Amino acid sequence: MSMGSLVGQIVGAFLVSYPMEIYGRKKTFAVCLILTAILTFMQFFATTIGVLTASQYLSGIVWVVTALLRPPMPPRSSHLVYEAS
Repeated sequence: MSMGSLVGQIVGAFLVSYPMEIYGRKKTFAVCLILTAILTFMQFFATTIGVLTASQYLSGIVWVVTALLRPPMPPRSSHLVYEAS
């Protein structure tokens, strides 16, 4: 059961391109953020082990799609030197 989100991430890595090509990055990202909130509550309030396992698999799929669709972070400016006064 603890590997549910990891298995979901592997599946989600293969599925991410289809909704992105059909609906666009922004709409897919917005749906994934909403699904993340719903599935988090589903895990928290799960009453059976089946619901918990299913929500972990689905969360793994959504997490990897969110991670792959988010805008890249700007590079760190490590070349700047800050002098102490």
